[in-house]
Amino acid sequence: MSAAEFLRHFKKLHESAIFMDSPYPWVKFIGSVALIGIDSASKGSGAGGCIGNDQIQKISDVLDRRDVKKRLSILILHHSPLTQTQKRLKGLKDSERFLKAVSYDIVSGNSSS
Repeated sequence: MSAAEFLRHFKKLHESAIFMDSPYPWVKFIGSVALIGIDSASKGSGAGGCIGNDQIQKISDVLDRRDVKKRLSILILHHSPLTQTQKRLKGLKDSERFLKAVSYDIVSGNSSS
């Protein structure tokens, strides 16, 4: 699906969203919450997902924005980033890099920020 088709299909969801020079990641503020949409679909690699280095860097940049830091951030993606689910489900292939970028402590299950 092209970026234009995607935006047309999800137009209502993306009203007032902020895009980082591509359809993903996107940020939408709803009161004290920052919704952050992430593309975890990987082309041609089966059911598992992958975010990729470029998008992981953009997500990290989004989380560093002042207007995002002052809100509760909810990250939206299809594939589970939690490594313990990968044995049962097709999770993210780059989950460790993603969790490190969003400052998520894999051992405790807590955000370090």
